[in-house]
Amino acid sequence: MLSQYQNLLKTILDNGVRTHTQQETDAITYIAPPPLRYKLSEGFPLITERSIKSFWKQAVAEIIGFMNGARTQEELEKYGCRWWHPWVTEAKTKKRGLETGDLGPGSYGAAFHDFPTAEGESFNQFAAVIQQIKERPHLRTHFISPWIPQYNFRIEGRTQKVVVCPCHGWLHLRILDGKLTLHMFQRSADVPVGVPANMVQYAALLMMIRPRHGI
Repeated sequence: MLSQYQNLLKTILDNGVRTHTQQETDAITYIAPPPLRYKLSEGFPLITERSIKSFWKQAVAEIIGFMNGARTQEELEKYGCRWWHPWVTEAKTKKRGLETGDLGPGSYGAAFHDFPTAEGESFNQFAAVIQQIKERPHLRTHFISPWIPQYNFRIEGRTQKVVVCPCHGWLHLRILDGKLTLHMFQRSADVPVGVPANMVQYAALLMMIRPRHGI
């Protein structure tokens, strides 16, 4: 019997469409694949198809860094995440008008911790959603987005202000039957490489939030 992850890989290979990308190789793309569902009461979601020993801690470190507003390689390394180097070289950041090592104002940390408001202030999405869950747990608006539109588009007269547009991190949290549920969805995913890390970091995130509410 295939695991959920194995079934996802098979679905993409069997039904995906080969597409061109900005990378050196093409991708096999499948829109709206079957979701991966895990109950943490039954265990932590880890793949066994390959070893994740070398990166699982960095995945957790990354999401913690982003929650706290980290947007440079130096800041992320303080949390224990070291894998952003290839995307923040001088050559790549210069194309976006950014300093070497800077992921950009449209990156995860900036969006999560310092989302720009119409009033010219910054808005901490995680702090707000945690407070709202405490005060009004029944609401269906416990939602977080990593997407700051004006920094992600590449059109005439506008420069993309992020080295990699956010791929994951759209979060919907709900209290269902007295338990906190987290639904994370993403616009893009490298399923063999990136998704195993995403599974780890968002399961860990749910475990971090739950004790704050006793659920």
